[in-house]
Amino acid sequence: MTEENRPVVGTPEQALAKLAEDYPRYRRIATFAFKPKLKEAALSDIDYTLAQCKRAVEGSRKAHDESATTRWRKIAEFLEAQHYELRMWLFLNRNEMHAAWESLISGQTSAHWAARWLPEFEPAEHLNSHLADVERVIFPKQQFLSPSLIIDEGTVECSICHSVGHVCDHIAGEIYNGEVAANIIHGIEGVREVSFVDEPANKHARAFRYGNIDPLTGEDVGASPREADGNSNEVTN
Repeated sequence: MTEENRPVVGTPEQALAKLAEDYPRYRRIATFAFKPKLKEAALSDIDYTLAQCKRAVEGSRKAHDESATTRWRKIAEFLEAQHYELRMWLFLNRNEMHAAWESLISGQTSAHWAARWLPEFEPAEHLNSHLADVERVIFPKQQFLSPSLIIDEGTVECSICHSVGHVCDHIAGEIYNGEVAANIIHGIEGVREVSFVDEPANKHARAFRYGNIDPLTGEDVGASPREADGNSNEVTN
């Protein structure tokens, strides 16, 4: 696609309208186009628009327009989800299952937040639901691990104002002037347990092998160092 035909961001409302208009075509290319070059071209367009959005976030922040800054940040999250989905399909085309899985989970995370932050924007909810279906249909069922940690709550830092000990009003997962609030944990005092779960908070934390078998590819990956020392039936992550 030539430079003059690439998407133009405009205002947040114009960007959302253009993304909604383009979404059916994006969906066809992402899911049904068998030629990798079509997906690569779509990825280039998504990345171009994403870069525009990120510049719009910074421009709105410098203009002290917090509403526009937050709006652009939400749109950028939807574009991130599209970016990761296209990368997933390209990795699958090359039979790179582990890289495809990592892209899927990153895409699911971005799609989740985009659907939450843009409830009036139907493509975000559709993409969120679609990526859940992709995991179920395309990938083998995985076994996930979830740690239960002992945390010193007095050391938890707010990523927005950097206060410690939950003394501010910032809420994790909300956007403040273009930045997503998060709790930064400094004081991990111990681990109570690590459980196998079906729906973890973090799907990157999964079992990488059952004995000699890679559960993502079904391939025999050989004995682990512990098995070579006589410790069999190992599950690692």
